[in-house]
Amino acid sequence: MNKISKLTMLLTVALLAAPACDKYDDTAIKGSIAALESRVKALEDAQKQMNSDVSQLKTLVDALNKKVFVSSVSQVADGYIILFTDGTSAAIKNGEKGDKGDKGDTGATGAQGEKGDKGDKGDKGDTGATGAQGEKGDKGDTGATGAQGEKGDKGDTGATGAQGEKGDKGDKGDTGAAGADGHNPVIAVKQDTDGKWYWTVDGEWLLADGQKVAAEAVTPKLKIEDNNWYVSYDGGASWTLLGKAVEETTLLFQDVDNSDPNYLVITLADGTVISIPKKIAFGIKFDADPMSTFTMPSVNGSSDAVIELKYEVLGAAEDEYTMSVWMEGDESDGWRAKKAERRKWISGQDEPEVTKYIALIPPVMDKVDATTYEGYYKSYNSAEVNVLLVHNNGTSVLKKIHLSGVYLDISTDLTTIPAEGGDVEVYFETSLNFPKEIEIDDFETDFHKNLVFKSGKTWLNEVPDTKEMADYYYEDSYKYFRASANPFENERHATITVYYNNGKGQYPVASFSLTQEASKPEDAGFVVNGVKFKMKEIHGRVYYSKNSYSLYPQNACAMGETVVTNALYKAVMGVEAPSSMKGDNYPLTNITVTNFNKFLTKLNELTGMNFELPSIVPWLLASNGGSFMYNQTTKKVDDYGCDDAKPHFKYSGSDVASEVAWLGYANAHEVALKKPNEFGLYDMNGNVAELVKESSSVYWPMGGVSTLSASAISWDYRSASSVNATTSSSGFGFRLYLRY
Repeated sequence: MNKISKLTMLLTVALLAAPACDKYDDTAIKGSIAALESRVKALEDAQKQMNSDVSQLKTLVDALNKKVFVSSVSQVADGYIILFTDGTSAAIKNGEKGDKGDKGDTGATGAQGEKGDKGDKGDKGDTGATGAQGEKGDKGDTGATGAQGEKGDKGDTGATGAQGEKGDKGDKGDTGAAGADGHNPVIAVKQDTDGKWYWTVDGEWLLADGQKVAAEAVTPKLKIEDNNWYVSYDGGASWTLLGKAVEETTLLFQDVDNSDPNYLVITLADGTVISIPKKIAFGIKFDADPMSTFTMPSVNGSSDAVIELKYEVLGAAEDEYTMSVWMEGDESDGWRAKKAERRKWISGQDEPEVTKYIALIPPVMDKVDATTYEGYYKSYNSAEVNVLLVHNNGTSVLKKIHLSGVYLDISTDLTTIPAEGGDVEVYFETSLNFPKEIEIDDFETDFHKNLVFKSGKTWLNEVPDTKEMADYYYEDSYKYFRASANPFENERHATITVYYNNGKGQYPVASFSLTQEASKPEDAGFVVNGVKFKMKEIHGRVYYSKNSYSLYPQNACAMGETVVTNALYKAVMGVEAPSSMKGDNYPLTNITVTNFNKFLTKLNELTGMNFELPSIVPWLLASNGGSFMYNQTTKKVDDYGCDDAKPHFKYSGSDVASEVAWLGYANAHEVALKKPNEFGLYDMNGNVAELVKESSSVYWPMGGVSTLSASAISWDYRSASSVNATTSSSGFGFRLYLRY
């Protein structure tokens, strides 16, 4: 017998043992006992239902952990019976919340006391004796009325019997305890970031010794004692107080949704949703987007393209089937296929996340013409992949994946762009641009999302299509690019790379090159507010040892034909230059690097370019007119020992200093009055030293100033001391550098 029932029995015995009399009314006692029994029963029902629901919830969690399926769901009067493929079952009560316990019965009204008996009528007085004849004395007390004598005075009315006292009104029965005074706990489970399920109470983790209680390991047990809820995690060996109980049945399940063909969805009272997969037919389901991960090869064809076709085996656990994948025929003209998986470990989880997929590997991309850069041509023949699943019970499923041919060809009628710029039409014919590339039996999926064309050059940009893209298979399409005017007196080149965009990233699939004609000298250059300046392309090799060199630059770059002049500074900044030597064609001097950077910012805004200060290596390449050897440790030009790593001249552009440099003079001179070097650059030696950037705080004066002698400098001259960004001098100037 539990403690709730024991309490009821003891109270009942005590009340029945109270004194009794013939006229005692026990209606009130009986009412109190009935109310108490009703409350006790409600608490017993709440306790019983709570433990039952917790047990059923544990069964659901076990089904999830064991990865079993729902085999059937039957609706009964008060909920559902769920059967699982491992033979276990769960009975779920759901629907309306249990009715609140009835309010305690009002105590029976005490019986009214009996009305007092009416007092007896007084006895009639005896007849008084006849008095003797004599002097009339005082009137004697009225004697009892004599028999037939003189009529005696009427006897005093007998006192009225006292009215019986009114029975006390029975005490009002105690009001049943208000539900709000107590609280039945809401037990549920919740999946944590480690993928495991843990018990919760009222939305908070259920803790034992400060640790979350795992649902797979423990089934909590609940009881009501002394009108309070208690929980045990060790089968009843110890108990933890949860709070005051109320006689109300709290269901842990809010809803059971059986409408989804693949999952049974159960909503708990706290809103937690548990989805358990239903047993479905043995088979395989492929990802709706087989291109969700697509790694195309590099443009040199050195690696394979891989199409990852994700799949899920249905209706069987991993140890209940075998799977085979093979190509129809002999590797189907270069296509390959194999099953694969990718594991990803996540912090806090005991097991990795596993992604299973079929790797579809097409033939390697080959370059068509390395000389003309006509493009990359890819032709994949159609192929068929067989996927066979065999269940341990003998059931088998065969699926075929049909791979259409993949084709990409790019060309343009205009291989050379005029110096003045213009539009370029690029024609491409491809199957990558359209759907139906992969068919899985009757299922078709959109193989392609987008082809992206990028030039990587600021002077050549894609413009919106002017022809509609046809929406059927194997159709030709066009892309349009617009080139700006060439500001250089030499050709410039751009390589357009075609990327495949699968929604996860962009991967190169092809490339082709375009060339723009050189501008005539009179047309070359940039013009800012009426002031024209030119940039000259530089190129060559930078040797770091006798057997090691780098082609320079990796991308095209150019140096200013002259140092920045007073005229250009005024055209950009709108104010006179602070230089010591006035005049439009004199070098800009007496300005700090910090202020020169403000000039660069404004110049780039006006031209749309990205002019900057050069670093040491490009400045040396420009001064030498070509290749040279450079010591990376000392940051100086090294000994020469390679075929073309030697100085062309002692000075920049000549062995005679006076031909190319202003030396032995007190002040700077106008620019471009001497002979240029091989790249067409003026005054790389003498006139003003040119600041080059080593870091954001270190700048080196290069080339020498006009006050030096010819014997003191050479083409690679560098000052013995560096300066910072706040230094200015009449002997320092600046030459523009541009990577494009």
